[in-house]
Amino acid sequence: MQTSAEGAAVDVDPEESICRVGYEADVAIFIERQFPQTHDPVTGLLRLEEISWQDLKKRGFSVQMKSLYSRASAEESADFKNKNWSEKLGVTANCRVAGVHIAGVKAVNDIVKADGKSAFRVLNTRTDDFPSHAEIRLVDGLDKSYFLQFRQELRDTLGPLRDVDEIDR
Repeated sequence: MQTSAEGAAVDVDPEESICRVGYEADVAIFIERQFPQTHDPVTGLLRLEEISWQDLKKRGFSVQMKSLYSRASAEESADFKNKNWSEKLGVTANCRVAGVHIAGVKAVNDIVKADGKSAFRVLNTRTDDFPSHAEIRLVDGLDKSYFLQFRQELRDTLGPLRDVDEIDR
């Protein structure tokens, strides 16, 4: 994770765009979540189940900084999932990239609480292995009772699936 000299997490530049890859497959690996089908097939919107309290509060909701990501990287990720599931579960899922959800960091920051302050932070969590990685997190002190509202607003901000080539534009 990128940190300041004081050790605090660094926010992603508000002028950056972030993306979340949408996947689909021939076989559901986790039946109850229909994973890896990450989006609603009718609307193209990210399935709300994909955005968990744990992700937003504890682990971070994983996204990529669009300027540092590519279609090739997204497809490598799908290939990795296929290989991993084949080796660990003996399942051939034929996971593939269905498209990409894209939003500006500023748009995510503009999702605000009643007091007018941002509900989310987009943190730069790049590593050598994942140079485009970022995380969306709920701000400290935000109560779980607001989770459902803000989760839907985040999903709507990320918007419907777009063609995966949008990553490279």
